[in-house]
Amino acid sequence: MFLMDRNSSVMEFFPKGWLKLAGVGQYVHHWIASWSGMVHQGAWRDPTGDRCPYGNDDDRRCMSMFKNGKIGQNETYFAEWAGRVLQEVKARKVETAVKQEAAFLFLPLASCDSFESPNFI
Repeated sequence: MFLMDRNSSVMEFFPKGWLKLAGVGQYVHHWIASWSGMVHQGAWRDPTGDRCPYGNDDDRRCMSMFKNGKIGQNETYFAEWAGRVLQEVKARKVETAVKQEAAFLFLPLASCDSFESPNFI
């Protein structure tokens, strides 16, 4: 994330069990994105994955297994996410361009009469 451009859109990927067991540390990428000038656009939390051998997926001992787990994919979710993000980026760019153009159009124009000519001898 540190090498990405400002205003880039980022999405996080989490393995199964991360939401329940990771605590506040799971939001570190939100903070890094914010500090780096990027836009955090959501997260993919894998609903499937390996079952915890300790029975209940809420057991703290499962965290070491979940944090090293593989993350599945859902092409439909990713396609919808990418479409939404691209639309939002396009809307932001259009809004920025309109604001810049409006600011340029309403700049007060200086007339030649308002400038004093230098007195050269």
